[in-house]
Amino acid sequence: MSDGQRIYLLESGSFPSGVVPFCGFIRGGAREALHDAVNEWVPGRNDLERVFSLVTPEARFWSHLPNVAHTELPITDIHWPIMSTRLLDTLRRAGRLSERLVSVVFDQHPLWSDSFEPSYRDVHERVALPLASNQDHVGLVVPRTQCLDIGRSRGIHYAVNPLTGEQLQKIRYVEEITFLTPPGGFPPIFQIAELPVGDLYVNETAKGIVESEGVRVRLTPFDVG
Repeated sequence: MSDGQRIYLLESGSFPSGVVPFCGFIRGGAREALHDAVNEWVPGRNDLERVFSLVTPEARFWSHLPNVAHTELPITDIHWPIMSTRLLDTLRRAGRLSERLVSVVFDQHPLWSDSFEPSYRDVHERVALPLASNQDHVGLVVPRTQCLDIGRSRGIHYAVNPLTGEQLQKIRYVEEITFLTPPGGFPPIFQIAELPVGDLYVNETAKGIVESEGVRVRLTPFDVG
């Protein structure tokens, strides 16, 4: 039974096309390490700390700037939480955020246009100079909050060792999540500690402030308890 409290999954808002555009390929030689840090989550280790160390002082992405300009939560090839400074400033009004930030720069690639989206190979195998840049976004390392009710959540899928077929104590995804209220309540913005890095959630206070400011995001509710 729900205790009446809700939290909200924070996602990119709707676009005229109905499709959230892809916004960038990470530049530099750390792509594989970054991908592993974000996706190969191991319980008890905060992989975003590894991300932070790999991209400090800034992370640069090849991009198409019109795509970036139309989203508060850009989608990139490493699935790392990135948001606009406008959205970050709005969330800060909900309370103190225990986040760490990395400067993010989106560089316009000469090949990328409204009618053509290049592949990772296209943008990295050709030497190119950015046509322009956008520095209005930041990468986040946010609190990972223990709040997954494993006993009541449904459809829990665990990772499997590809060599032995052994099931690992590492959750890949959950079909129907049931949440528990953590001691001290939910922070304004957080990720679920028991799950891989990826989705961002906000509490009731943050949701109300985001809606009042008219920030272009989608907020999907989940009952707690």
